[in-house]
Amino acid sequence: MANTKPVIKLAELLGAGAEICDNYDLAGDFAMLRELLFPEWIDGQSWEVREGHHPDCPWCDGYCHDETRTIWVARPRNGAVRIRTLVHEMVHASRGIAGHEEPFLDALATVADRAANTGRRDLEDMIRIEHSEWGRGETVVARDLYSDVEAALTHGQSFDDAVQKAATKRYTSVAALLAKYPRVRTLGPKGSQS
Repeated sequence: MANTKPVIKLAELLGAGAEICDNYDLAGDFAMLRELLFPEWIDGQSWEVREGHHPDCPWCDGYCHDETRTIWVARPRNGAVRIRTLVHEMVHASRGIAGHEEPFLDALATVADRAANTGRRDLEDMIRIEHSEWGRGETVVARDLYSDVEAALTHGQSFDDAVQKAATKRYTSVAALLAKYPRVRTLGPKGSQS
């Protein structure tokens, strides 16, 4: 049976910021954003966008999987979150950047500038919010990491599972996470291998 509900287009969606968004054209938004904000990303045409959670990161709002050339976007809480998540994952995919450090933040700022230069202040504002949330600084990032691990331990996960989940959430390996944040080992049991 064909879907008879109207599809919400991006222009309508952006005006509806905080409303729940049940009907939308994710593939259409991906194509429009690619053309508007990522014109140099010729390879973007071979990428697929899917709604849902990637199995490797079921708690993530979005996920960029290079091997399958797929961007996953979880069912959005509202239109603005969906667009921010989609742009965020498109930056990962188009630039081949896996983490959220300076190269990612620089690329996100460039995309925000591009939105401003095309007259899309609505998109620029959303992208700058995304940039601000990911560029909050090392102290906040570390505090969030320790809180995530402690919360997982409180909820009965093993230390190794908690650290693996924290590493996956941050698009890094366990070894890299522990090298950058060695204090996380103090949260685990004595003699933990992680």
